Amino acid sequence: MRTLSSILVAVLLSVTYAAGESRADDLAENNEVIWSIASESDLLDKASQLGTPVSLYEFVRNEIEFVAYHGSRSSSTNTFLGRIGNDVDIASTLIAMLRSQGIRARYAVATVRAPSDDVTHWLGVRNVDLAASVLDDQGIQNVALSGGGSHVEFEHVWVQAFVPLDHYRGAGPASEIDCVTAASLCSWVDLAPAFKQKTQADSADLIDLYGVVSFDYGAFYDALNPAAAPPGDGISRSDKGPLEIYEEQLLAHLRLNFPGKTLEDVADDGEIIPERRHLLPGSLPFAVQSTVESYDNVSDHDAVAANKSWRKNISIDVLFGGVTLGMATLSLAEVSTQRLTLSLQVTPSQTIFGVRLGGESRGLTLIAGNIIIGN
Repeated sequence: MRTLSSILVAVLLSVTYAAGESRADDLAENNEVIWSIASESDLLDKASQLGTPVSLYEFVRNEIEFVAYHGSRSSSTNTFLGRIGNDVDIASTLIAMLRSQGIRARYAVATVRAPSDDVTHWLGVRNVDLAASVLDDQGIQNVALSGGGSHVEFEHVWVQAFVPLDHYRGAGPASEIDCVTAASLCSWVDLAPAFKQKTQADSADLIDLYGVVSFDYGAFYDALNPAAAPPGDGISRSDKGPLEIYEEQLLAHLRLNFPGKTLEDVADDGEIIPERRHLLPGSLPFAVQSTVESYDNVSDHDAVAANKSWRKNISIDVLFGGVTLGMATLSLAEVSTQRLTLSLQVTPSQTIFGVRLGGESRGLTLIAGNIIIGN
C-alpha cells in the first residue's frame, strides 16, 4: 500500500520532470561537464566502450569514491581520473559520460532522508552522531537527525537521465532509440551514483582519527619558501606530496598517543559494495523530503539557489612592488585539469597582465603608468 508521503514524492517528481523535458542544455558541455577535450579523452573513450546507460551508471557508482564536501570543486575529467569526488562532482562525471553518448542528463537536488546505518556505512564512520557531524562540518546543507537518531536528513545531489526503459531498463545501447527525436519512448530516471554502501571492519580496536589530526596546509605551502620557519613538528615536507605528509602526521600522532600502533590500526572508510544488477535502479536509495529541483549545469543552480552556491572559486592576485598588476577569479572545477599561465608585458606607457587557462585567454587587466624593473 502506498503511503501519503510516497504519493506526495511521486507528484513532486513528476512535476519537476515535466517542467524540464524540453531544455537544450542537458546535452551540452560546460565548465564542470567535459568530455571532448582532445588532451583529456579518457572519459570519452571509457564512455564509448561501456555504451549502455546501465554500464555507465554502474561504472561511476562502483568505481568512484565518495568524499564529503559541498559544491563543485572538480570537473568531470578530474573526478573521473582521480576516481574520487562528492555528490556534485560524481554527478558531473556521470552526466558527462551520458551526454557524450547522446543521452540527456541533468543534476537533481533535494533534502533526502536515509537510515542511520546506511549513512554510517556510506561515510565509513562508527556512529550516527559522527556521521551527522562529518556532513555538517564539510558544509553539506540541511543536516539533521530525525526519528530519534534512526535517520539522517541532508541535501544531496544525484542525476536524472532520459533513457528508453523498454529496453530492459536501460540495458540496451543508447543508440537503439534516439530519445531526442523520439521522446515519447523514453523516461526520466533517477540515478544516485554518489550514495553507496561500504564495508566496515568489525574490530573494536581500530582508532578513529577523524578531526584529531588536521592537515597542516600552511606548513605544506611554506615548504616551498626557504625563508619560512619550519613548523616544529619534525616532519620534513620538502619534495613530498600531501598524502605522504599527512601519513607522517598520523604516524607521529600514533607514536605519541598510541605506542605500537600503525596506520593499519587506523579506521578506514571501507570498500565500495558494488551494485551489478544490469538494470537501471527503479528507485532512489533514500527518501526524498522536499521538492526535487533539476538543473542542466552548476551556473543554473547558482543563479537561483537559496542556500550556498555550488561553484567554488580561486582568486589570483599578482603584486609587484606593492602594486596590484592584475587579478582573476576562476572556478576550482576549471583549474583542476587545465594549465593556468600568467603573462606580463611592460611597455613605457602601460603594463599588460594576462591570464590564460587551457591556452585560452581569460581576460586582460591594463594598468597605465610605468613600472621599472631593475636599476
